[in-house]
Amino acid sequence: MNRSRIIAAFLVSPFAAIVYLLFLSLLFHEPLPTHVEEIVATIAFLALIAFVTEIVLGLPLLLLFWYFGLLKLPWFLAGGLLVGCAVFAFFGGPVYRLQWGLIYCVGPALISTVTFWFVGWAADNKSLDRSHGKRLSHHP
Repeated sequence: MNRSRIIAAFLVSPFAAIVYLLFLSLLFHEPLPTHVEEIVATIAFLALIAFVTEIVLGLPLLLLFWYFGLLKLPWFLAGGLLVGCAVFAFFGGPVYRLQWGLIYCVGPALISTVTFWFVGWAADNKSLDRSHGKRLSHHP
């Protein structure tokens, strides 16, 4: 198991979502943030949300996927979609439209998930995959 890749994935993946959200902010926010403090505060706030979400929701899903040997990208994307919907339910709820949830919750979750998978699993998934290419099943 390559622990350094997993640690790097945990540290880098939230920032992929933050870069996406900052790009959206710069694209649609008028006036543009002019103070460095405002940009740093936004990054810190988004990082807090991203890391807490990654630990509270992402880590249990990762352990579940690892237990069942489901370490392929489609399973990670399904987990990212689930995490994005949970974040939308927590922060957006019925107040915001579905479009807001897709752009600002599900989109960043999927971007973070893809980044996490590519950094932590894509190049070295054979050594991390306990199933060694076989599907694990607890049923005969």
